[in-house]
Amino acid sequence: GAFYVVDPGLFKGSCDDTHERYLASFIMAASNDSMHWGGDDFTKDRKPNVERAHLQPRVPPKIGAKVYGSLWTGHQLIAARPYLDRLRALSEEEIWYRFRIVGGSMRDIVGFIEKDFQQAVDSALNLEPNTVQELSDGTYRFEFEKKSRRSVLIGLGPDPQDSTLFKITLKSDFVEERLANKYLKTSWYQVLNDENAGNRGNLFESYLRQKFSTAAVRFSQEEVRESLRTLPLPPPNKKRTNEKKNYQPVAGGMMIGANRNVVRVSNMFTSVRSDQSQQNMYYSKNEREPLIDMIFRVNNGYDAIQSTIAMVHGGGTAAIRKLKTDLGLADNETLRIFFVVPWCRYGKFETTPVNPLLDEQGLDNVFIYHVGVSSNES
Repeated sequence: GAFYVVDPGLFKGSCDDTHERYLASFIMAASNDSMHWGGDDFTKDRKPNVERAHLQPRVPPKIGAKVYGSLWTGHQLIAARPYLDRLRALSEEEIWYRFRIVGGSMRDIVGFIEKDFQQAVDSALNLEPNTVQELSDGTYRFEFEKKSRRSVLIGLGPDPQDSTLFKITLKSDFVEERLANKYLKTSWYQVLNDENAGNRGNLFESYLRQKFSTAAVRFSQEEVRESLRTLPLPPPNKKRTNEKKNYQPVAGGMMIGANRNVVRVSNMFTSVRSDQSQQNMYYSKNEREPLIDMIFRVNNGYDAIQSTIAMVHGGGTAAIRKLKTDLGLADNETLRIFFVVPWCRYGKFETTPVNPLLDEQGLDNVFIYHVGVSSNES
């Protein structure tokens, strides 16, 4: 069938199609300002005409439905680039850079002024504690009224279960990083709960990106342990059990991270393999890269970070082997995978399987660690 797509103007009449002369599905994309879509006077948003439905039973009654769309994703912007003049003038790398800062607002992407946006974000981050909690929960209350204060911090998307409802998201990776760094670095236990819903996971991941790209971070042996590839030793004078979990503290602790540029890309592995500088941390939210969230080069190979606020996280051997293959890891290189959790999760955290490297051949240069981010850090 055909589609009749309307770009409404600034007054109610501009989006009102009462002529019914188009035998097509009617679609109108508009902002959340009711003046842009006609509000209660928008005739396509009317109830079915009962009389007409009775006289013409085979003709479906017309009824409109307001649904919420999503902001652009990074991959959608890249796909649209060849067809939109204002995107065609930008390189793919520049689009990803702008998307990382301002998110999926086309207006902000093409009218990008980084300094102004960053200043606007910092000015908006004077928040009450309950607002921070609501943003973390994804329950921030927001009304679409002319008098309502607009926020550079948030974006809008459809509820996963019902597109006629909306959900609040933080607008960009940069916004998440700034919010997490200012308000949540010492209080992850305050925003965690058993559901781990809302924006919590994204906030923690954003916080770690900034943490591990700002400077090297030292973790004590109480805060980092290795998932050994051997079975645990049985207690003295007792027989070996079927226990496979063998998590041992790293003697003397260890350092993770360094000062690096943070770069969002469509494919972490291609980018990090081709970069010999060790000056960049790469991350992607590509679902085809599920095992890790960020990666960077080190002297003898790669360090990869998996952020999680859950008690259990998948660490399947097949995914580890694929990661090694995707990186083209040489025999003289090492891959260290760090599962990083808030300190309040660290004591009970484990991977599935609990010992991914046990009895596995060809993974001798892969190492797995668990890291607890302390809740009393400054």
